[in-house]
Amino acid sequence: MSTATQRRSKARLTWTYDEFAAASTETNLPTELWDGEIIISAAP
Repeated sequence: MSTATQRRSKARLTWTYDEFAAASTETNLPTELWDGEIIISAAP
């Protein structure tokens, strides 16, 4: 299983849930927030 990681910038490496919810768009990809890091898994 492959995963992709999306980060905001080099200066700030973690996301809060509120930032993630405001910045993310509605998608069918399984997306999770783990310890401030956005994890997007490959679709089955």
